[in-house]
Amino acid sequence: MKAGVCLFLESFSLDRGEKIILEQLSHLRSLMARMNSEFIKFYKSNEYDCKLATMFYSTSPDMAWMMGQFYDMGKIDTLPMDCDNLLKIINSVPPVYNSRMLYMYNSIDNTIVTENRQSTVLNEKELVIICRNILDSFPSEYIEYGNSVKDIFKNLIFLENEEHPTFKTFNSMNKIKGGFENFIRGITEFLFVVNNYEVIPQDTFKNIKQMSALLRYELCEEGGKKSERKQGELNRDFKIGNIVYKDINCEFHYKLSYKDGQFNKGTYYNDNRIYFGFFNRIDPSKPMIAVAHIGEHL
Repeated sequence: MKAGVCLFLESFSLDRGEKIILEQLSHLRSLMARMNSEFIKFYKSNEYDCKLATMFYSTSPDMAWMMGQFYDMGKIDTLPMDCDNLLKIINSVPPVYNSRMLYMYNSIDNTIVTENRQSTVLNEKELVIICRNILDSFPSEYIEYGNSVKDIFKNLIFLENEEHPTFKTFNSMNKIKGGFENFIRGITEFLFVVNNYEVIPQDTFKNIKQMSALLRYELCEEGGKKSERKQGELNRDFKIGNIVYKDINCEFHYKLSYKDGQFNKGTYYNDNRIYFGFFNRIDPSKPMIAVAHIGEHL
């Protein structure tokens, strides 16, 4: 199961003038640039374009140029149904069409037209919450899950470096003791929390302390075994675009200690880890969290 965000004429304040419309389109364009992916698709009905053109041309011929602004949005797929039937699906429980949960996009400060507020998406924060719930409610196998989290949690950097001889990907979730499928919610919770966390520049101690307060299980830097490791053993090379950033310290880790729903009452697992580092090579004033490994203890 994945997510779909649907556009309607009612997604925009078309009666409030050019300035407001252009601001709303700019916000949507930014959202789509970050979030449009395999997991999150943007849709419109098969009558959306015609209704939009009719509205603009009937309002004023001088507004016809605005149509070009709506087309310059990026990839929006067309669904084989009219607006009314699309809205019916969005208002249904669950709002599923072709293995996607559908939601209506709406501009901030615009009137909500769905029957439930939860059926409307205003921004990236709300979209990420929706996607988190889909990940938790409709489990997938570990490779698909790994691809999905890269589509959803855009404030994180995930290790993907095919050219490295050893450490090619963050995804070793098939090696989680007790079965990856039993730890999905715990992994998603960690990624959701750190995706929302604003890293404090050059203050590892305070970051670890504040992140720990937000999470269920233990989060820490490398402890007693640090002296037994080779220097830089937990450093990783992250490839972003065409640039490789070498030797990012990823000794910090989160312990996936219990299966989902068994916190402090089920079997304790000491060998499952999420390793990460604080990445500040692009903009030192805005460090990001770099996820190096999800899987077994290294």
